Amino acid sequence: MSVEGRLFDATFKPDWSPEFLTSTMYIGHLTAYRTAIVRKIGGFRSDFDGTQDYDLALRVAQVTNRFIHIPKILYHWVAIPGSTADVLSAKSYAIERQKKAITEFVEKNAKTSFEVMPHYSTGNWRVVYSPPSPPLLSVLSYQVLDVWEISSDFKLIF
Repeated sequence: MSVEGRLFDATFKPDWSPEFLTSTMYIGHLTAYRTAIVRKIGGFRSDFDGTQDYDLALRVAQVTNRFIHIPKILYHWVAIPGSTADVLSAKSYAIERQKKAITEFVEKNAKTSFEVMPHYSTGNWRVVYSPPSPPLLSVLSYQVLDVWEISSDFKLIF
């Protein structure tokens, strides 16, 4: 919302999605967390100033999946000149801190190596995972083949 009260850039948000959360801080500023969970994870961390709400959301997501989405407009972010609501690059240090928060979140559960890369616009990210080694292969057959035929087919594939 502009300082004059004009609404713009509406964001329609999905229900809870930990995958989407690794792409962008889509849940916004208006959140409520159980005090015990916030204490358990250590609260806000000064290393993430400028993106502390995103870091907190990612760390909460590591200990619970009990999120509730209220599909109503509950909050308007006022785009004050010089604020990240106006232009995200106003706090460029926050961009690298977002990447660091996402990296820490993904590292906890990643089964392969990965890279956190900028996506289509500032503040949007893409986590690219390396394929497992060796890559998994599933072969489905609707016919009953004997072992020799299957073995021969694999030789043709590889």
